[in-house]
Amino acid sequence: MSSDRPATILSPSDLFLAPALSDQSVQEYLSSLGFRDPAAADQNLQLMAEDYAVRQTLGAMAESLMDSLRRAPDPDSALVGFERYLSTRTAKINFLNYLAEDIIALDLLIQVLGASPFLSEILIRNPEYFHWLRQEYDRAPSDAAHYDEEISPSLDTLREAGAKLDALKRFKRRHILRIAARDILGVEPLSSVTAQLSDLADTIVNRTCRVVRDQLKGKQGISSGDSRNSDRITGPVRNFCVVGM
Repeated sequence: MSSDRPATILSPSDLFLAPALSDQSVQEYLSSLGFRDPAAADQNLQLMAEDYAVRQTLGAMAESLMDSLRRAPDPDSALVGFERYLSTRTAKINFLNYLAEDIIALDLLIQVLGASPFLSEILIRNPEYFHWLRQEYDRAPSDAAHYDEEISPSLDTLREAGAKLDALKRFKRRHILRIAARDILGVEPLSSVTAQLSDLADTIVNRTCRVVRDQLKGKQGISSGDSRNSDRITGPVRNFCVVGM
């Protein structure tokens, strides 16, 4: 007579709320969900859940979380990214409850984190961008006119060239994140993605050129309000080119 025990049947919440589980059963379960390195995945799950209240919250939303992770392009990378991103949030429980209530937001975050290390780093270094991304996710695609209209108020309130260039960098990162996220989740056709990227590049280049031109005018002592000399720059810098890649 066989002495083999029946396989342990796990649920997603058990990963957080059943401390008596063996490492083997947990890793087998995670492997069945598509994780290439189930041991590392378990470590990341437990790292997120070191705080008791956070653990309880993760347990309550575990089914939705694991479903999103399972469907990510790279579940292992998505989990690593999610752990790193969650560590940047101060009110973790509030944020997790928000994700539990907004499944689209949860899926958006997990899919982006599991698709691109570049986009993951943008979110991890700028966690507040995610709320902007969620708002923008459902909006119609932008074009050059919309980009220009959006960035104008920010640049008009800044005086220093360096501050304006920093604002343009932030603007570029946010919109690359938005365009790529909608592409990853299949919201945009390729033709729309390439058109938006081209319009974004045009806006960034044009606005950067204006900042540089105004800076050169200032060095030449030409007022931006002097219409007679608005496009005249003399001195050692007469011509320059912009190379885009």
